[in-house]
Amino acid sequence: LALINHKKACDLADALDQINGVKVINDSFFNEFTIEVNLDADVVLSKLLENKIIGGLKIAKNRILVAVTELNSVDDIVNYKNTLNKILN
Repeated sequence: LALINHKKACDLADALDQINGVKVINDSFFNEFTIEVNLDADVVLSKLLENKIIGGLKIAKNRILVAVTELNSVDDIVNYKNTLNKILN
C-alpha cells in the first residue's frame, strides 16, 4: 500500500511539474508534496473545487500542500493536471 501511495504521488508531482506556472517544491516526499503556483492558492483551490477536485491545502499565499492516496486513480491524476493547466494558463 505504501509503495502504491508513493508511486501515485510521484506520478502526480511529475505531471504537475510539467505545467507552466507550477513548481514542485519538495525534492523528496512520501505521499504529500508542496506546489507553488503563479496565482493565489485560494483562487486555484476554488477553481479546482468547481471542477470537483479537492486540490489540497493552502499553506502560503501561492503554495498548496497536495496529498495522494491509493484511492486516487490514474484518471484522477490526469484530470488534476489538465484542470490545473487550464486554470493557470
